[in-house]
Amino acid sequence: MFFYRFSIRETHINRKPCNAGEAMALIEDIRIRYLPLAGEKKAVVCDLASDVITCYTWVFGGSPWNEGWKCTNCKSNGSSYVWPLDSPPAHGSCPKCSGLVVPYWPASDVLADLHKQMQNPHAVCVVATQDGKPGVVGGTWGYALRPSRVQRTTGHEKIAEFLNRRYPEEGHVAYQDEIFVLERLWSNGIGKRLFRARYRKLAMAGLKVFVARTKRASPAYRWYLGMNYSVACEYEDGRVIMVAHRDDMPFVDLTDEADPDQ
Repeated sequence: MFFYRFSIRETHINRKPCNAGEAMALIEDIRIRYLPLAGEKKAVVCDLASDVITCYTWVFGGSPWNEGWKCTNCKSNGSSYVWPLDSPPAHGSCPKCSGLVVPYWPASDVLADLHKQMQNPHAVCVVATQDGKPGVVGGTWGYALRPSRVQRTTGHEKIAEFLNRRYPEEGHVAYQDEIFVLERLWSNGIGKRLFRARYRKLAMAGLKVFVARTKRASPAYRWYLGMNYSVACEYEDGRVIMVAHRDDMPFVDLTDEADPDQ
């Protein structure tokens, strides 16, 4: 068993927006890497694991998710009980019910999820780093699931039926658990590079149907539409499950790019 101690190293997260020149210079230094995995159970054993969690926390703690802090007492799903990571409620208590406010995504929970998902034999985890700089600026992980497991994972009662009806010949699909990039680097192609690296590994394993979950308000939603994903199922809170077949995506050649830097 591996034990880790994590701290949110905010100094590694530069959240200032880039101008065009700064972005171009920075993008040239970005490296896409497969996160090292080891052991029969694929435990994450590299130093980057803590940096992945720090980046994840800042991305989803900001707009449009604002999943930085939550009230332990409120049961509603509205903005009254969720706050951005950089704007916690005063005095650490909920202004609505005075309940205790805690991190929405504790580092231990993100690590536990990452470890759990890496048990999948087709699990792939990819990260983006910047040459000469500490920390991680983006990441993604995904794995193979049966349609019934997709339904349990997403909590949507109709997704298994949709997948079995639309793709009856596919016993497993490639489920994207997470993909994230620091907001200041959006629209610079980092997400696409992360996606392609993960896609390439999963497609080479024989998977043809790709599934992702996002929010309509998220920039990722428009990006998925451009990748020929379509909405398969919707939630009442604005989230959607999107699906694409490998043959319908803009790129299908698995030999058109070299492997990411190892």
